[in-house]
Amino acid sequence: MDSASFQFVLFGLAAAILSNFSRSRVWRSLVLFAASIVFLGLLAHDPIVFLPLIGFLLLGYAGLLLIERGWSRSAVWSILAVILVYVWLKKYTFLPEGSFLRYPYFTLGSPTSSFACCIC
Repeated sequence: MDSASFQFVLFGLAAAILSNFSRSRVWRSLVLFAASIVFLGLLAHDPIVFLPLIGFLLLGYAGLLLIERGWSRSAVWSILAVILVYVWLKKYTFLPEGSFLRYPYFTLGSPTSSFACCIC
């Protein structure tokens, strides 16, 4: 499913309509979470490609939890860690080639689109 395809637009509209059946915040969160999982499942059938993405999201979430719990000193380190891991996962050219993961994996965004998922 391409982000510019008719199926993608229909999928997004269906998710938006379903999420608006109730004003409950829990309902909307569950519907959008399920839509995200289904969308990612349609893009790749091997769960191993999602491990770096899951780790990246958990790193950001852990940083937010530390800041929320009053560890304001961790804010700078959390932001730096997220940026460094992002740069590493996106395989920026100034990093050594040997430091990158050797198998295909998903990251958010691509050089041409900021919201699409791509296999790097």
